[in-house]
Amino acid sequence: MTKTGQELVSNIVSATGLPQGPAETELSRILNEAGLDPARATLDEIRTVMANYLQDVLSSVCDLSLFDYDSEVGA
Repeated sequence: MTKTGQELVSNIVSATGLPQGPAETELSRILNEAGLDPARATLDEIRTVMANYLQDVLSSVCDLSLFDYDSEVGA
């Protein structure tokens, strides 16, 4: 049987090596913001949400890097 929900969230967080409580809370928050119930989320749903989240984070970092670069060169 395929794992879903809180057991799946716990397993994913455990695999990251991050502190269990805060990481589970953050992952649940991200899933909720995407309109998913963490207690019922499937691996494919979590994968999609996390891919979008990572893309947003990387985009923000790139935007900040360009901002810092522009500030340093006086652009």
